[in-house]
Amino acid sequence: MSFPFTRLPPELALEVVRFASAPDCDAPSAALRPSYATAASMAAVSYDMRRATMPHLLHTVILSTTDQTLSFIDSIILQKQFAASSSRLTLDYTKLVRRFWCTEVRARLMDDTDYTINYGALYEIIRGVDSLGMDMTNCLHLLYGGLSSPQADPERDWTCRRLTFAGAHPRWNPLTSTLEGSILFSRITHLTLWISTDDDDVSEGQSRAPLWLKNVPFASFRNLSHLAVLLPPKNDDTNTNPISPPEMLVCVAPASLARFEAQMLRERVSNDDIFAHGVVLPICNDYSVSRSEFWFMARESEAAWAQMDRLRTDE
Repeated sequence: MSFPFTRLPPELALEVVRFASAPDCDAPSAALRPSYATAASMAAVSYDMRRATMPHLLHTVILSTTDQTLSFIDSIILQKQFAASSSRLTLDYTKLVRRFWCTEVRARLMDDTDYTINYGALYEIIRGVDSLGMDMTNCLHLLYGGLSSPQADPERDWTCRRLTFAGAHPRWNPLTSTLEGSILFSRITHLTLWISTDDDDVSEGQSRAPLWLKNVPFASFRNLSHLAVLLPPKNDDTNTNPISPPEMLVCVAPASLARFEAQMLRERVSNDDIFAHGVVLPICNDYSVSRSEFWFMARESEAAWAQMDRLRTDE
């Protein structure tokens, strides 16, 4: 039995396209990797279907491998060629890509002449997204490489306000040691740190605050108002549940302040007082999922901050 899709009212047809092309965060398959297969297939049907589908496909870009990242950069360059030739296939990625995540991309070595990354092309996209996330261990070079590209001018063009870092062993110096990196950090208002914690990186005693938190350059985040930090697993011998939900500490600047004061954050972290000024929340309902890219896709931090903002408004 066929369905006369073309007979639907335009607004209903567009809603069907949106629903079908947007990856489902609640689907079991999404827990392994967000799939864009349906949206890509729909975009290949016709020009009109492509025009209706691509904004949903590009809204949240999740890249898990080097090949995916390089292919995405190639698509950015291709769009520039389309624009130069006034092709009707031209898409404005700077407007369509609103959330961007990268899990892994190989950095170029000095003697690797056959491998290149166009950092500048990617920078033109990520500088203006609503939310930017990446694995700090494997992808940080995308940021400092982009900031050092000829077309980069973060003082003028960096407008992204929400930043998520994941991974292990965070490295801040590649960005804090440069003027461009310092400008980037100064623009961030919402910071999420899903940094995994080794056994040697946990505070002694009852505190669950990871030691790496003391090394975060809060002074560089001059406009920070929202902070979310992944907590190490509970060390509770009485806990009989072998699989417990990952948790994060969520902090929002007091209602009387527009942002955190760096000295305030440093003192709270040093004195282990930060827990008194935040709320511990589970990250996701699917306890078997521990992939940062899924948490980013599911907007876990955004949901937590919205909850905290409501509480702050009610104060």
